Amino acid sequence: MLTALRRLLSKQTEDPPVKEILETTNLLSILTQVFKFANSLGEEVRSMKLEALWIITNLAYGTVADAEKIVLHKGLNIVGIVSAVLRDMNDLMAVE
Repeated sequence: MLTALRRLLSKQTEDPPVKEILETTNLLSILTQVFKFANSLGEEVRSMKLEALWIITNLAYGTVADAEKIVLHKGLNIVGIVSAVLRDMNDLMAVE
């Protein structure tokens, strides 16, 4: 589901519905919850977090107003999320 949503919001599509999603859904609140899952639950959780982060970056790639909604969204700590996802990816590469 997250992968399909990410693809829908991709700039590769003709006109991604960024504004509509930000204004008519609670997607940011849902994505915020994804980042609360413990990584100890497995690889699927890490993949979900990466997809969620990718969705957020696709949303932020819209207008300045779109990016501002994301940055100011309550409970969505962008810097912390990016740091955590990158740290997880680094840990995975060190194991391989």
